[in-house]
Amino acid sequence: MYVTAFDWHDFTGLYKYSDSRPSGSCLWNKEKNLIDCVFTDGTEIQFSPSAKSLSKEIQSSLPLQFAFMNSAIYGSTSGEIAFSDRLGTEEFKHMASVLVKCYQQVKFYLRNGELYKIRGGDLLPYARKVYRQLFLSGKLHPCILLLASRAGRITSPDSSLTLFEVHETKYQESDISSDVVEFASFLKKRSEAFDDIISISFYGYSFEEWSHNDTINYILSQFSRNFYIEENGTNCSYGFYLL
Repeated sequence: MYVTAFDWHDFTGLYKYSDSRPSGSCLWNKEKNLIDCVFTDGTEIQFSPSAKSLSKEIQSSLPLQFAFMNSAIYGSTSGEIAFSDRLGTEEFKHMASVLVKCYQQVKFYLRNGELYKIRGGDLLPYARKVYRQLFLSGKLHPCILLLASRAGRITSPDSSLTLFEVHETKYQESDISSDVVEFASFLKKRSEAFDDIISISFYGYSFEEWSHNDTINYILSQFSRNFYIEENGTNCSYGFYLL
């Protein structure tokens, strides 16, 4: 494996950016204990929220853990859940019923008439607290714990960054856990649903550390091109772009 420097300013040309607008929004009617989802054309659907505790919902859902990681650990204002065409109405209702209890705003998006993502904006304090407790007690997916384990070493976001392309990431070993396979598959499906580059935060690790990590190498091997961002001041990885 080796890396080459890549012009950070030219990297934006790789994105397949589309100005997608929300197709509707969801709200929790606490008085009636119903979820209201209203489409932009005025169409409305109502359904009952999930009865499971938030802690159990998070522990049983890798997409939720990934979305919450970006919101609770890394401070992003939003978290997104990707959907494929194979997911039906019940999956949408279930995920929406969880997100409306966790984010101030929940919006959903359609592409060619099919639901493809739900976005939650501004994580609520209670949801942030529950997620952090699960994180600190090690009750999240092993790959999520790995990605976020050094989040406390994040420095100023204004720090100077350099982008590198990672070459020859074919994974040769066969001893890889089912958790890692599951997470890599999740990222791949997310990339296909969004039809775009997938970014994952991975703060605090040096090149030497992650380049010898079987989990990271297996994940990278599932994508045709891989880039990682290094903070110049610390020479620590800032995250990955997977293409």
